[in-house]
Amino acid sequence: MKRACVILWNPDVYSCSRSPCQNPLQAVQNLDINKFFTGSWYATYMKNASSEATCREYQFSMSEGLIKLNATGKYTFDGQKKDYVTTCSSTSGKQLNPAGPFLLKCMHTVNKKGKPIFFDLTWTVIETDYQHYALAYRCTKYDENSIHSGNLVILQRTKTADTSSATDILKNRNLPLSDFRKLC
Repeated sequence: MKRACVILWNPDVYSCSRSPCQNPLQAVQNLDINKFFTGSWYATYMKNASSEATCREYQFSMSEGLIKLNATGKYTFDGQKKDYVTTCSSTSGKQLNPAGPFLLKCMHTVNKKGKPIFFDLTWTVIETDYQHYALAYRCTKYDENSIHSGNLVILQRTKTADTSSATDILKNRNLPLSDFRKLC
């Protein structure tokens, strides 16, 4: 049986399969949701990042108890750089659990002309100080073909943040920084 794997939204991901993503680390138990999901986070390091992985800015906000995410950027497809826009939101009517995971329903468009692609994006926050850094697990599931992809990312509030905080959070988890690729 042949299986094809196509990454449509995020070429950064390192794994892809028909089975659910497997977060290898425990989530922080009492996350301050309003504090974490406000402002910009940059994906500065990624474990097992592909050669096409780039620094990404995730712009989060909270609105009426919902997590909102807007992300824009460029990715390379068939040798050409293309703009993308991604908008996501948690689902209304569902209470957000501070232990996560946080499921967002997303829509991705390319060059503002392409047909939108819908997918689920799940965030699990493993550790954070809210002001400078976070270690998180991100899982993407596309409805079509049930493609799942997941990866550990180090998020920082600025692109040029000091690497000592990244090193410290990884050391606490027995993960060497050398296992992560610098993206910003």
